[in-house]
Amino acid sequence: MKAFITAIFLVTLAFSSVCSAQDSTEDAKVLKAFTIPVPINGGPFWTTIVTDRTADILWQGSPSRDSLKSESAETGLALYVMGLVTRDFELVPEYSIMQGKISSHGKAINIRNLSGGTMKQGDIVLGLIEFENKIDLTQPFTLIFSGCSVQVVLNQDDVKRWGSLSSSQQDAGGPPPGR
Repeated sequence: MKAFITAIFLVTLAFSSVCSAQDSTEDAKVLKAFTIPVPINGGPFWTTIVTDRTADILWQGSPSRDSLKSESAETGLALYVMGLVTRDFELVPEYSIMQGKISSHGKAINIRNLSGGTMKQGDIVLGLIEFENKIDLTQPFTLIFSGCSVQVVLNQDDVKRWGSLSSSQQDAGGPPPGR
């Protein structure tokens, strides 16, 4: 029980530190706009689409922020995953996105417990999932996360305002991302 309470505290601390940024109201709106709850059987999981703006919020002050944004722009879509296991279960590391007739498979970049296996109550799951193709964030898509399917429809205004993802090459006048 003590481990479970500690895990909840750590998750709460992570969210509160994210929301204590200088413009926390807008930061909270950005995270809410690009975070998709995944009702997985073993506990609450949240996936946040990595954009320039969400990366700035999630990894503010981190020297790896720019490389994460650049790597995400050069590959396909990237999701940051955070979860708290509320009951023991087996995490199957199968991730994909379907948009129209196009399927894109994801690869877990494990930080903590995202690569699959037996998850115990109180475990924290953190990591990135990189998908092989970019998708159009203005169009609906389906996220398949370890057997759980979630329909995603993002607000058009939010996508236009906060949905861009650039890399240093694109900042220097290269082609825009396919978003």
